[in-house]
Amino acid sequence: MKRSDRDKRRLETLEEQKTIYSNQQKETEEMFSSFFSADSMLERALEITSLAVTSKDVFLCCGALEGHGYEVWRTDHDLSSPKKVVTDLGGCCGQCDIQATEDHLILAENTKFQVGLLDRDGNRLTSFGQQDRTSKDGFGSCCNPMNVRCCSNGDILTAESSLGFIKRFNKDGALVSTVGKAKIGGGCKHVAIGFDEKRDRYYMQYQDRNQICVLVPLAEAPEVTAEEKAALEAQQGLARKLTGDSITLSGEWSLTGKRPAVNSSNQGGLFSLLSEALGANTESVDGEEVITNMEQVTFFAFHSDGSLNLRGGYFEDGENSLEAISQDESNNTVTFAQLQDGIQYYDYRVKFIDDHTAEFSMLYGDDVMNTQTYRRIPLETETKPEASTPQSAATGDNQ
Repeated sequence: MKRSDRDKRRLETLEEQKTIYSNQQKETEEMFSSFFSADSMLERALEITSLAVTSKDVFLCCGALEGHGYEVWRTDHDLSSPKKVVTDLGGCCGQCDIQATEDHLILAENTKFQVGLLDRDGNRLTSFGQQDRTSKDGFGSCCNPMNVRCCSNGDILTAESSLGFIKRFNKDGALVSTVGKAKIGGGCKHVAIGFDEKRDRYYMQYQDRNQICVLVPLAEAPEVTAEEKAALEAQQGLARKLTGDSITLSGEWSLTGKRPAVNSSNQGGLFSLLSEALGANTESVDGEEVITNMEQVTFFAFHSDGSLNLRGGYFEDGENSLEAISQDESNNTVTFAQLQDGIQYYDYRVKFIDDHTAEFSMLYGDDVMNTQTYRRIPLETETKPEASTPQSAATGDNQ
């Protein structure tokens, strides 16, 4: 059977995609081979994730020497006479934090959404916490609390990665207050916290940017911070170029300059099955299937209420929203955060070439992940999607 020019182009595209994903598969296999080698696994098992010291003991948490998870060892102050006191301790993404007082060994059991209180021999005395993002005393995201800290009066501070919440509980597990919310970006990571009792200041590690977030009492905080001022200027300035005016300019942008149709991989056919097997995504533009990377956002729809619709990428599903960060009018550039369910994951730096063309650079921290040129979709070809209302961020009780 003679192939049409269209079929030939499809096959050429699939062959290119096959080469790309074959190379990615090879790189992934090499990475996993190295990651799960005997030497690397032993090295990770010997990593110490946290330390705690009392007047009698030194506690350290490390990877389990046998099996999976973590374990806690107790030594004297000379780091001798080691004794394993906790086994089968879960921890997400290499994070497992412990603290200690004269009376308790305290575990941040992030995979169980709870805080555990044990005696110095590892006998469990009590636990508190639950997985619940809607209640004030619950812990959210995929695994929290990530870190804990002890106060001199016996209270326990908890820190939640992704969400940025610092909460204070008494030793019986009752919530005293939600101290505040630090902006630390999304993802599971170490969020070590500290507390200056004299000045009533709280500190949280912002791992992605190698920074420390400082939470001060509201009475000491300025009415408008420099960060808030920059965000407001961007929101009232260049960020409006993203949403358009709905009269002459739309708020929709895509790699092709056209609004994507229904994902053709859902329509079956050999081409769609092959592209899906290769880890690709197919979209129909003017009747022609176009292959895109599954991780690539191919379409943005910005709305004046701050909601955001995406096509492609990991965040296509769920409630997305835009939060302006800053702008550089001299370079015609605006930076905004993409939030899903109120959690900030990636930032985008957008440089406007003209009213209809812009370069979108995806950022993680200060690192540029990729840069793509997007084109504004003309109003006459757009069908307005239903705007979703972004989830409002929680606020602290007393900070």
